[in-house]
Amino acid sequence: MPEKHTILGGKVHVYRRDNSSLWQCSTYLAGKNRRVSTKEDGLAKAKDFAEDWFLGLRGKVRNGEITGEKTFREAAVQFEREYQIITEGQRNAEYVQGRLPSWKPFGSCRRGRSNTATGCCCRGGKRGLCPRGSCVSLA
Repeated sequence: MPEKHTILGGKVHVYRRDNSSLWQCSTYLAGKNRRVSTKEDGLAKAKDFAEDWFLGLRGKVRNGEITGEKTFREAAVQFEREYQIITEGQRNAEYVQGRLPSWKPFGSCRRGRSNTATGCCCRGGKRGLCPRGSCVSLA
């Protein structure tokens, strides 16, 4: 039976699987379950590793390095895949192809949809305007 412990008020779980001598840790953060091996045999060292790992993740979430949402680019690619199906054949293929490139440049920032919607510096898809250098071309 696996051993399980919680730390940081139940925010981080430290556990060892049946067939392993190493401890694992997991948490739910920014809309996702995240887990990693501590690569430690001892429980005390594993708990220290898990605490440092969790605090590092929280710092990345606060800095915007980790988000729980898809980027505009990911949403655009998925929309392109589904557009023909959404229109149920009511639009011809040339019309569909003619429409897709016209909206691609908008919101080309990798930082996520919420940043684009709130006035991201790279609206319009112009490279080099984003102070964090996160602008990309969707074309």
